[in-house]
Amino acid sequence: MSTVLADEDNVVRYVRLRLFDVEKGEVDGTAFVLDAAKGEQALSVNWLEYFGGAVEYQVTQVRAHIHQKMNATGVLAQLNVGASKSAAAAEPGGSDITFVGDGQPAKPPRYPNPDPSHALVRGLPPGGSSAAAAIGDRIRNSIVALHPTS
Repeated sequence: MSTVLADEDNVVRYVRLRLFDVEKGEVDGTAFVLDAAKGEQALSVNWLEYFGGAVEYQVTQVRAHIHQKMNATGVLAQLNVGASKSAAAAEPGGSDITFVGDGQPAKPPRYPNPDPSHALVRGLPPGGSSAAAAIGDRIRNSIVALHPTS
């Protein structure tokens, strides 16, 4: 069952070191672009409000449940759903994005716990296009906070 996330909700996206400038504390906009080589149809994120409580608790829960190997050199980029949608809408093709919670079941042995906060950003243009790069940059500019991966 999918849940459309409200504009006031927040998500985090894991960003690898190669897309994060540690010295400047900046995320590259391509962190929010679909990977054309992998045939991605939606961007994987985690819905913070799924867990309730304070942001620190929510991020801790995401770290415990995320179905992705995270390196200590990466970051979790926090986005507000409404602000990201508004930022993307400033570009042609950017008004079609939606944030949808979809949860993931456990995948033993690597991921023994379910990831109930998993969500998708749908409606992004295909990776490798100029529209995708422009929208990725707009979304990057709407980052609320950066959280360590551990």
